[in-house]
Amino acid sequence: MKEQRVVILGTGLAGLYTALRLSKAGLKSIVITKGDLAETNTWRAQGGIAVAYSKSDSTEDHLKDTLDAGDGLCEVSNAQRIIKHAPEILEQFLSEGMNFDKEGADFSFGKEGGHHKRRILHVNDQTGKAMHSLLINQIRTDHSDNIKVIENFMAYKAKKAENKLFKLSLVNSDGSEHQIIQCSHLVLATGGAGKAFLYTSNWDGATGDGFKIAHDLGCPIVNAEFVQFHPTCLYHPTARRFLITEALRGEGAKLVNHNGDRFMNTKAYPQAELSPRDQVSLAIENEIKTSGKDYVFLDITHKDRNYLKERFPMIFSFCLNLGIDISEDLIPIVPAAHYFCGGIQTDGNLVETPIKGLYAVGETAYTGLHGANRLASNSLLECLVTADLCAQDISKSDISLECKIESIKTDKYDTKCEDLFLINGLWDEVRSLLWNKLGIKRSKNGLEQAKFRLKQIKVEACEVKKRNQSFPALIELLSIIFYAEACIESALLREESRGCHYRIDFKNKSEALYNTIYLNGESLKTDLN
Repeated sequence: MKEQRVVILGTGLAGLYTALRLSKAGLKSIVITKGDLAETNTWRAQGGIAVAYSKSDSTEDHLKDTLDAGDGLCEVSNAQRIIKHAPEILEQFLSEGMNFDKEGADFSFGKEGGHHKRRILHVNDQTGKAMHSLLINQIRTDHSDNIKVIENFMAYKAKKAENKLFKLSLVNSDGSEHQIIQCSHLVLATGGAGKAFLYTSNWDGATGDGFKIAHDLGCPIVNAEFVQFHPTCLYHPTARRFLITEALRGEGAKLVNHNGDRFMNTKAYPQAELSPRDQVSLAIENEIKTSGKDYVFLDITHKDRNYLKERFPMIFSFCLNLGIDISEDLIPIVPAAHYFCGGIQTDGNLVETPIKGLYAVGETAYTGLHGANRLASNSLLECLVTADLCAQDISKSDISLECKIESIKTDKYDTKCEDLFLINGLWDEVRSLLWNKLGIKRSKNGLEQAKFRLKQIKVEACEVKKRNQSFPALIELLSIIFYAEACIESALLREESRGCHYRIDFKNKSEALYNTIYLNGESLKTDLN
């Protein structure tokens, strides 16, 4: 079947908004997700979207906070372009029917770490879900003719065909059907790779698939070492990946240890608990390691119970179901892998990669906005802006749209029990390895150990691949192995501590400002202009 469509991998905010903006420009697309349409990290985004929209704020102030959080590595002109575009993109999204919380006639602006002003627009503590739901509804109703949705399919091979089209091999979740898709325009909106770490706030599908696909097509990965750890994920045996939004600290929540003592006071940290995330995560890590405890606490008991139920309904009810009344009890928390500040290299237009016709948007892309550490709630903003820019760029493209789909029915997987056992074991080992050696604190010795063991794991995984080329769990395992390789090489090359990359053997910042570029097994430095 031959059509004129753009192919989009990933159905988070960036992927769906790209599809919607393309549709409004009269172009058709196919959006593909390896889960259900709503299974994305966007659905988990609690805090909100950062936009300088209040009368007391300015894009200059927003840019300054972004650059400060980025610790010297933001690409200033790119960050400036995204942030200046923010009020316009917000009004565009509001015109789509989005409603954010208000106080009377005005928007209710929250405050989070690294921000000196209240500029976080939110929908209680379920902002991402509300924004995503709006797009899903529009795509399923008003734009269903232009936007085709393929759920429960994942790409496991990508190359440029002889006809210069991208050729993707996809398989569904039980292996009973394969699809071959060839297209002239491919958009990667696949998010990050939080599942590569033992503790993460991410959904199960965040396995860095887009990073590997881009690399297989010849595109470099920039600053793979910069993994932002969210400081406050709930510590509980049955809810390890539940995020406790930074907005709680924006409303005055304090971090305390097991003695009830606050360990991020204004004397040591001028912004206290509202310091940038890298500083807060490091402070919590230090407190946990020196105390010998497994977690610390977040204390918001000074707030009225009814206020907490209204402002943070999801967190309040979720914790209460676990026996934690946040209006009376301390909330046990630990840091967890959260957001990736590096990503697939993009060119000056912020969305197209060095590979003609290949685009990257949202978390999977490197735009230079985040530098060495992301400013809280800049992620949803980046998703909307890059999606809009991507749709604009494709609309003006001098390559004619082309898309071919071929479906192939197969027998359901008959994976041997020993292979499943091996795959699951390797999964657990990679995630533990990255958490212990590439977590909040790193060292050359630990990174070299991880590199050595990862090579062995890769050999074992490739042996299984010979027997089960397109088994979904194996595909994802190979994706996180690829990401781990890129992260290790880049972390070894960066002999300094900057932003969310902390080397215990190189605690100071280097005078030189540079990015790391990973391609074909090597990381190289490039000067940051």
